[in-house]
Amino acid sequence: MYARFWVSAISAIAITASAAGSDTLVFMNGDRLAGRLLDSRGSQSLHWQVAEGSPVVEVPVEVVHRVVFGRGEWTAPNHELSVMLENGDVLQGILSGLDDDAVHLESSWFGGAALPRKMVSVMSINTGGYFVLPDPGEPEDWRSNRSDAWRLSDGELVSSDFGTFSRDMPFAERIRIAFDVVGASASSGLTVQFFVANPEQPNSDNHYAIQLTGTFAYARKTSRPLPDEDNENPRPNTEPVGQPQSFDRRVHTGAMSVVILANLRSGEIILEIDGEEVASWVDPRGFPGETGNGIAFSNNSQSRIAIRNFNVSRWGGAVDEDDGVGLADDVVVTRNDDRFEGRITEMAGEVIELEAEGFGPLSLPSERVISVRLASETRERPRRLQGDVEVSLRDGGRLTVRLDSLEEGHLAGYSESGGEWRIDRTGISEILFNVYEEKFDDPDRARIGRPEFLLSPDW
Repeated sequence: MYARFWVSAISAIAITASAAGSDTLVFMNGDRLAGRLLDSRGSQSLHWQVAEGSPVVEVPVEVVHRVVFGRGEWTAPNHELSVMLENGDVLQGILSGLDDDAVHLESSWFGGAALPRKMVSVMSINTGGYFVLPDPGEPEDWRSNRSDAWRLSDGELVSSDFGTFSRDMPFAERIRIAFDVVGASASSGLTVQFFVANPEQPNSDNHYAIQLTGTFAYARKTSRPLPDEDNENPRPNTEPVGQPQSFDRRVHTGAMSVVILANLRSGEIILEIDGEEVASWVDPRGFPGETGNGIAFSNNSQSRIAIRNFNVSRWGGAVDEDDGVGLADDVVVTRNDDRFEGRITEMAGEVIELEAEGFGPLSLPSERVISVRLASETRERPRRLQGDVEVSLRDGGRLTVRLDSLEEGHLAGYSESGGEWRIDRTGISEILFNVYEEKFDDPDRARIGRPEFLLSPDW
């Protein structure tokens, strides 16, 4: 039986950091509670225990933003394929079959799944891994040009003053930078720099940057001329890439989801906000010298800002332009931008076999392939369902499912993208609740008020 009562220490616990190895419950108002998630009553409530031996409390899901699971011991699976669905979900695993209706994927976390072809956006061979950076990493990975300007706290990049936060990462020629930005600077004063040649001093050498100001987006590049006899240490030049582009957006919404797609070879840069493309630029000239593998965020104001759900993945180098129409042929894109259309007859192991138009049978080494788009008469997103949660997996995967039950060993749920799911709990890093509701403003600031259910006389 689960008690509903008031614990006198809960207000203090709710705003403290979680203990090592424990789970963290983050409320919609920003309060945090360390402990352990035991199970759930469908998608209605969670059963939470603050400490071993303490009473178990029932927490309504309506007041929960997310649950972050403690870092227990787990073995990284050898997943060779990444599959991105039309709704942005990403699943990693081993391809066990491919037919006219579905992509069949095997995973260490959820066993087997048949993913409808019409819901599969793109597949990527994991040469070097799908994710360049699956998460922000550790505090020591980042450098701040001002000690009090930025910090990495519980997986979120947080700033309250002017300053730049930067780090290096594995190199990828085509990248997809994704994050949520929350705070007063969400639409007025954020700059993102990428392909940074010198992460220790991002502004001193070659890189691209996007600045968001009001409802305008600016792209620019900083390039350092090559040294010569007259100038052995030339100063970098900063210039715009194309024109500023406006987007129809309320300035003070307080939160937005941002995706930056960048192709270093072609000079193409695309900005998406809240799932829609709002701006694009092309730099036809590139850089005179070498670029790098750094990334940086700059807060251009003294307003508080938080970067959440940050990751960098490999991008196939092409935006989905089907808009529900589908593809008549399978499309394979290689790392040097060659594009082959036809019918894939075999896709397993180290080779992709393709009956290509104009070429006949082709055997393409998987390590040369950056992305695969499958033929389908239509493109379709899985429908949103009441009780949907977003499940983040430890291999970098992400899946939206209706939560049916959560027990000690697994999560059970349903989605149109794969039917019934049974996900091993050891593979889950985080569960996001109320995914279709507006996120709270500031999870790092302690609030005076407590969640309403904690103030109930029944506690």
